[in-house]
Amino acid sequence: MFVPQTTPDVLGSVLREISFASAAYRWIEMGTPFRLVFNRPGLRGVHLITAGACDLVLPSSAATPLTGGAARPLTDSPTTPLPGGLANPLLGGSATPMTGGVTPSPGRSAAPPASDSVTPPPTGSEAPPAGSSVIPLTAGDTVILPRGDDHELRSGRAATAISGFEMAARTPGARLRGGGPQVAVTIVCGAFIAGDPDHPALRGLPPVLFVPGTDGRPPAWLAPYVEVLRQEAFDAGPGSDIVMARLSDALVTRVLREHGPLTDHPGWLAGLADPHLAAALGALHTDPARPWTLASLAAVAGLSRTAFTGRFATTVGEPPMRYLQSLRLHQARRLLRDERLTVAAVAARVGYTSGVAFAATFRRVLGIPPAEWRRRATDCATDRCAHEPGWAPRPPTASCRTAG
Repeated sequence: MFVPQTTPDVLGSVLREISFASAAYRWIEMGTPFRLVFNRPGLRGVHLITAGACDLVLPSSAATPLTGGAARPLTDSPTTPLPGGLANPLLGGSATPMTGGVTPSPGRSAAPPASDSVTPPPTGSEAPPAGSSVIPLTAGDTVILPRGDDHELRSGRAATAISGFEMAARTPGARLRGGGPQVAVTIVCGAFIAGDPDHPALRGLPPVLFVPGTDGRPPAWLAPYVEVLRQEAFDAGPGSDIVMARLSDALVTRVLREHGPLTDHPGWLAGLADPHLAAALGALHTDPARPWTLASLAAVAGLSRTAFTGRFATTVGEPPMRYLQSLRLHQARRLLRDERLTVAAVAARVGYTSGVAFAATFRRVLGIPPAEWRRRATDCATDRCAHEPGWAPRPPTASCRTAG
């Protein structure tokens, strides 16, 4: 059987198209008990556990993480508390230079070492909501939720949930404090948005990426990114927002590259682990306007048409021609929004030989004609999608998203 040896960089291509952007990070210290909720529509989360321990609670729809390294099992019980230890420098102790990481610039404080301990939470924790799962998190762990699924971080029996977004919006600066009187966990929390929140490739990302640490530290391949993000979140300097945005892009990309082959979540990321499907996906993303057929795609993949169709549908989660249709309609929406082209010209650019057929497909899939979609998208861009201060820019409103 022919196995394709080289394929385009599909991962890089897709991430450029999705355009994760507008990263913002906060240094958060929480005392037990607490429930820190992240449910802002459109925001994707990154949580770097710097010290202590807490639980990540996931709804049933996002309860199976893509895990790298020596994974700890999911539980429905609280995390075993860590032993007590050193006082946290932010609560009156002296700041300690980072070990093996970034040396602070003159005039800036260094983030406490990632291995510092904090006051342990008391035993006993509120049971998670029915149907949810819990991932125990300890120092050195990294969690990314690339699709923006609702989740919460918790420890102990907190009566009231705190919104992470609102906490950040009402607190000046990058260092936040909440929960009980004794710090139980220190977390560097990040929020970023997808520049293209309706890109079909987002469906192909696993809901949770979990990278466990070792001995309180991130794995060696991830540690440099985590250390710099910690420093920038702890003591932000001029241009920190740019530094954190670029580092966030690199961190997400490295995690996906390192652990993408491990996922069993159907989607393009799982398809990249199969060299036959990776070749076909690379061809589709490189030139979606080409007059592709099942036969021509199967030839690129080095498989029979029957074998290719079955393998693609099982691994990617949809038939190859439907995947191609999603790519074409996504590109069509971008052209309608960003370029002054006629509907017929857009149809030709994305691979349709008939403007009528394109308009019919567009309306059948999206519910409105292409010209009406363009009008709504233009209104959204000029009137509705204003940014707001706080954790991160506000994602498009529901009315905007109905336009795409």
